Amino acid sequence: MYGVSKCCGQEALRDLDRAFGNFWRGRKEGRRVGFPRFRRKHGRRDSFRLTGSIKIHPVSVTLPRVGCVRTKETTEKFHGRILSATVSREADRWYVSLTVEVERNDPQPVEGPVVGIDLGLNCFAVLSDGTQIESPRPLAKALRRLRHRQRLHSRKQRGSRNRRKSAAGLGRLHRRIRCRRMDFLHKASTGLAKTSRSSWSRTCPCAA
Repeated sequence: MYGVSKCCGQEALRDLDRAFGNFWRGRKEGRRVGFPRFRRKHGRRDSFRLTGSIKIHPVSVTLPRVGCVRTKETTEKFHGRILSATVSREADRWYVSLTVEVERNDPQPVEGPVVGIDLGLNCFAVLSDGTQIESPRPLAKALRRLRHRQRLHSRKQRGSRNRRKSAAGLGRLHRRIRCRRMDFLHKASTGLAKTSRSSWSRTCPCAA
């Protein structure tokens, strides 16, 4: 029988206390807030948070009760006091996110032009200077494949091994699509941040 860290239960109770605190505080202030919703244990993104003795090495992380875990990326860039580690599972991959407290200087103002962004339908976005940012074409192909896999998955018998295998494949496909979207958004936002001082955006029904 495997031992379970006390941090898992403690952090879950802290999250519950924070959720109810925000709920009652919002009700007291007269804001319209929803009642905290229960989230099942086995969801699309399983995760738990750990605190305490967390150590990082060049290519591994030592977690309480878990031990030394090898990482895909190097952890040499982390400098500061580690507050917590969140372990999450997405499809067939595991991730660890570290919350680190570091001292940083106030950012200096950046010189550059201001650009406006219109989010449309025909293309991803149009800048105020006329530049168009096209949507990633591989994403459309992946979305078509996802719709096809979802139709096949719906025809599988519930509780069968084939349905579990199909669900695992769908999870991996969802993860790849999410990674493509995030990669595209990060590259687009980085390019705008390097070429302009600030930006503002609005959503419109068309890209023209």
